[in-house]
Amino acid sequence: MGRFSDFEHHFRCFREEVGAMVDFNILPCLRTAPVGKLRQLRDMAVLYTRHGFLPESYYNYKLMRK
Repeated sequence: MGRFSDFEHHFRCFREEVGAMVDFNILPCLRTAPVGKLRQLRDMAVLYTRHGFLPESYYNYKLMRK
């Protein structure tokens, strides 16, 4: 009937998020940010697990400064 189960929905959303992470080139951002690389990676992991933020959002909203 056109409706996805919860698992299918979460799997499709996760797949799209992984695709967005792969498309985003993070290396130049890691090099030019004013904080250390490990701190950036840790912050991105926390933001992704708690709020669903992708690494691109971390740099777009300049969250490394907050």
